[in-house]
Amino acid sequence: MPGVFNLLNEIDNFERLRIVFFNCFNIQPTILAKVQGVSLATAIYDECDMKPFFFASTAAIALAGTALTGPAHANEYAPAMENFLESQIRSWAQSDVIVAAINAQNVATGGYDQSMIDQLDTQWRAEVGTDSTPTITPVLDNDAAGFLRGQVDQLDGVITEVFIMDAHGLNVAASGITSDYWQGDEAKFSKTYGVGADAYHLGDIELDESSGEYQGQISLTISDPATGQAIGAMTVGVNADALM
Repeated sequence: MPGVFNLLNEIDNFERLRIVFFNCFNIQPTILAKVQGVSLATAIYDECDMKPFFFASTAAIALAGTALTGPAHANEYAPAMENFLESQIRSWAQSDVIVAAINAQNVATGGYDQSMIDQLDTQWRAEVGTDSTPTITPVLDNDAAGFLRGQVDQLDGVITEVFIMDAHGLNVAASGITSDYWQGDEAKFSKTYGVGADAYHLGDIELDESSGEYQGQISLTISDPATGQAIGAMTVGVNADALM
């Protein structure tokens, strides 16, 4: 099938190809992640043992229409992400240790203005990957952070990261180092805490370059059970393979 192979190998949008094969035909994203450096057509054909007609039809779908892009197709994961939120996250999202940590930081950071927040965020970014981490260490080395790492360990690879934020969107505790300290300008915060109690936000499924795996972020508002008031937010990264 040289004609189909040539057409498929000319696709310059790998994400579109991933969406077609993963979402439409339930081919796991790890297969596509590991063949990026070789002929996609050959690798997919061999991995999936496709019949010629099916392979030709699939290639035609991949070549058709620009609608099959990552962001446009991200909602196909929404039911699985919502189910994971309700079945695996809500039960511990407002645990005492999380609520106490956020409330304590809200007291400490309540008077911060944007200039102070930007300064702290700059400091955090500068510390990433260095031996001196006076801004990062307190976020990773506290009771709430230990609790979050416990949740990651319990689900054995399903959760890739967890972090909680205060009322400014500043990190309070995290299972591991995040790229920045302030999340207040991102949808994970503005569409959760910024909306109010019970709000949640489902991020797009994206390739994590460090792990080579596809993952998505589930974010939700954290409320104080004693008052019912929103006090911060939490983001949970989940492995896309596990969702499907």
